[in-house]
This record gives sequence, structure tokens and C-alpha cells, in this order.
Amino acid sequence: MDGFTHRGPVEPPFGCAPFRPLAEVVDSVVSRIAPDNDGRTPRYVAEGREIVTVHTGRRVSPPRAREALFCEIEAVLATQQDELVEGDLLRVGDLVRAIRAAERSDPLPPAAIQRAA
Repeated sequence: MDGFTHRGPVEPPFGCAPFRPLAEVVDSVVSRIAPDNDGRTPRYVAEGREIVTVHTGRRVSPPRAREALFCEIEAVLATQQDELVEGDLLRVGDLVRAIRAAERSDPLPPAAIQRAA
């Protein structure tokens, strides 16, 4: 050892990619797991600020839908039969898209409206 404590910048390991915004990464992961609807009816749709289950008509808020999403993901991980996983992943993708659409239709908060005026 030469006694120097400063060794200079540390290089990242080979194959490391630079940091990217999380939204970009999540979008690409969701699109790989569950591709867009291929001519099929989605199981969940957003109507305004609510997520609607198409087959039952049940309506939930985005926070409740997120709780259901966690349960759906746990079900995918617990599934032992490979042929059932594809349908579960499609359902998860539909729910993610519906949650995002419902959250995008959120009205502006009163403070933002006042600033805009």
C-alpha cells in the first residue's frame, strides 16, 4: 500500500446503464409483460376518476385498485401452472393501464386553477 486514501473516481461495472426516470422503466416493463390489447376487451377500464371491472360493473377508486393490483401480482407469483400465468399477466396489465388513465383524469387542485387564472 502506498498510503494514499484518495483513489479517484470509481468506474461502474461493465454493462451498467445510466440512470433513467422510473416512469420510462415502468412503461417498458409493463409493455413487455402485458402487451396492448390485441383485439380483446380489457378487463378493467377507467371512467373518469374510477376504475370499472368490465364484466361485473364494479367501480373502485385508484387507491383501492392499487390494493387489488398488489393482490393480482401476488396471485401471478403464486401460480404454479404456466398456462394460467399469461391470463393473469394480461389482467395485471389491464389494471395498470386503467389506474394510470383514471389518475390522469384527475381534476386540477384549486390552487393550480387559481395560479392559472
